[in-house]
Amino acid sequence: MGERINLTAEQEELKQRLQESFNLVREGNSAGGYGEAYNEEFNEMTELAFQLATSLNTLPVFSQEVNGADDLTPADRAFYNHQHVVEDLLNYLEDEEANNPPVDVTLNKTFDF
Repeated sequence: MGERINLTAEQEELKQRLQESFNLVREGNSAGGYGEAYNEEFNEMTELAFQLATSLNTLPVFSQEVNGADDLTPADRAFYNHQHVVEDLLNYLEDEEANNPPVDVTLNKTFDF
């Protein structure tokens, strides 16, 4: 079994702040997601996610597609303007298998050409 990603104290603080901000944005989405307070929280979530992701030694692979933003990468601040991307980042940090090297599923397999 793998190990969780080891975060520095600063990264751990960013993660906690990001989780709190993400929870508020998710609650705001359930309530309609409009208003100045919601927009400020969403912007805070975006900034925290960008800071945390770009502080990691390896950027995570995101499973969610960013609609209409094919040219954005995880190194772009605007990439994190999406709740699902932030959710992927938080899940990645909790995944005990995230730091394991990928398994070669082709070993010991026969292929026909």
